Amino acid sequence: MRRFFGAAALLAALCLASQADASPCTALNGLKIGNSLVRFTEDVAAHENLTLAGRPYTDLPAFCRISATAGVDRHSNILVELWLPQREAWNSKLLGTGNGGFAGTISFGALAGGLKRGYAVTNTDMGTFPASSASWAAGTGQPEMLKDWGYRSTHEMTVLARALAQRYYGQPPTLSYFTGCSTGGHQALMEAQLYPNDYDAILAGAPANNRTRLHMAFLQTGLNVHATPRSWISPEKLAAVHEAVLKACAGKFGGAPGDRFLADPTQCNFKPREMVCQPGQKDIFACLDPDQATALEKIYGGFTNSRTQEIFYPGWPLGSEPQLGGLFGTREQTVRGFVGSLVPWAMGAAFDVTKFDFDRDMTKVDADLGPVMNQINPDLSAFAAHGGKLIVFHGLADGIVGPLDTINYFERIGAAMPGRDDFARLYMAPGVAHCTGGDGPDQFGQGADRKEGEGDHDLLKALDAWRGAGHAPGAIIATKFDAAGAVVATRPLCPYPQRAFYKGGDAKDDRNFACHAAPGAKFPRPAPAYLH
Repeated sequence: MRRFFGAAALLAALCLASQADASPCTALNGLKIGNSLVRFTEDVAAHENLTLAGRPYTDLPAFCRISATAGVDRHSNILVELWLPQREAWNSKLLGTGNGGFAGTISFGALAGGLKRGYAVTNTDMGTFPASSASWAAGTGQPEMLKDWGYRSTHEMTVLARALAQRYYGQPPTLSYFTGCSTGGHQALMEAQLYPNDYDAILAGAPANNRTRLHMAFLQTGLNVHATPRSWISPEKLAAVHEAVLKACAGKFGGAPGDRFLADPTQCNFKPREMVCQPGQKDIFACLDPDQATALEKIYGGFTNSRTQEIFYPGWPLGSEPQLGGLFGTREQTVRGFVGSLVPWAMGAAFDVTKFDFDRDMTKVDADLGPVMNQINPDLSAFAAHGGKLIVFHGLADGIVGPLDTINYFERIGAAMPGRDDFARLYMAPGVAHCTGGDGPDQFGQGADRKEGEGDHDLLKALDAWRGAGHAPGAIIATKFDAAGAVVATRPLCPYPQRAFYKGGDAKDDRNFACHAAPGAKFPRPAPAYLH
């Protein structure tokens, strides 16, 4: 008996010693909060050499790294990372960050960016590991994973991150923000609609929130350019189309001489049939077969139900040609894998996507998947009542997520909520591709901060100033850098429906442009059946 009590005392002493050695960070290891379990914690020293997902990080401040899992049932496994700066470096705010595509991994770059700005910052793999393809969702085998990806994972991440931040710092975050682009933009708008109290301010870029219709537009695009043996458009011909579009409309509608992008593609009247090859024309690579022109007219004009001919998703904008080729496949390959990837989620893994019926089958896809992943409710009154602020941005040369659909959603918010401009802003970025890139100024700074070269996260400063100090954003300065990091051009982005107009002088200087009222975007809108 004496030996037992001696062993027990030794074990207790070892436990106490272990607890004494634990830091405030490592003491959180093993903590269970609701559906979540902290599985790993570590103190990371300033400028420590880290390699995460194959990328080195050597310039980070000291922080507490936490890895946890959350899940609502045994089929749900959501990975969450939370990086907490040291107390003296913390700005007292939480930053949720978004992912991309089908997720499946943590976005460490987003975590690093938020940490450097002093935020307690969090990210999730959205519960889809491994998501190198969308095969995990084929058929009905993974309904819980679909729900996690569609709407649950970001909320679970947010609840856990807020609770852990409070335990670590001894106080809750004073404000919580969210930022993301593409799928991250989808996550952002989902939060505003379904969990309006999670975040005080949200930055949503190129949001893929109209998910099923977007993917049906992918598929119809691929099928349009394979409708006949002569309709497929090679990269060389697509480049010629892009040059013809620029010749017709670059520099107009507020743009400047020398622009290699369109200030407002919806005002451009370029018609693909203007490029149809004429008898005797020698350069056949600079003109279009009539079948190719027909395919492009459909792609620009909007995607339709095959029976009713109602538009279910707006067309791709003129000027987006450099990215559109990614949806065309090859002459022999009718549909690239990702273009038809969502279809098997509803139709089954063996379904032939080239046989997709854009009436009957689309109805099934919408019915089965829409409630899980289409976040297009324009009523954001609960978010506004919470005091929330929303900034949305989208490149007007985006050929991956349709920018016209984002305009349509923003206009629908205005129709549903006359006070929209009190809490929401939309910035359309001419010449900018998906989230970044393209020929237009694609890094979004603000005012005097534009030379810092901090990129689109500077919109976060505008969001913070709006929510934190009540300073509603006006023009945002966009910057174009060359490969060496030197500034090539700056130009203002104006809150929609305003547009930047060139005043004369150096067209590479934003001070020679001014924001003025302009006609709203001109394009065919989706039918009422596709607005819910």
